[in-house]
Amino acid sequence: MPKECLQPDMNYLLRVLKDIIGFKTIAPPGSCYEEIVDYLIPIFKDFGFKTQKMTMPKDVFATKCEDSRLVGDRFNLRADLDVRAKETLVIYAHLDVVPAEGS
Repeated sequence: MPKECLQPDMNYLLRVLKDIIGFKTIAPPGSCYEEIVDYLIPIFKDFGFKTQKMTMPKDVFATKCEDSRLVGDRFNLRADLDVRAKETLVIYAHLDVVPAEGS
């Protein structure tokens, strides 16, 4: 175990989680992507990440989307932290949620 470990601020983490859950990113229709990315950018920057807000081109979305109920612009966040490691860890996560169907 490393001598220096991160000591997470649980109150901060819970507040961020509560905020993230509060974004109405239900798909369909799929909205609030830009708002949640804009919320997350300063959080990642505070941890030393380089961030990039990425916008999916409308023509790409129109070509790839098979659900006519999905509307609005699509945004993603790329966050990189260069720690000069030999290997890279990639974490890919969704910004939206899909409601459960049925009873």
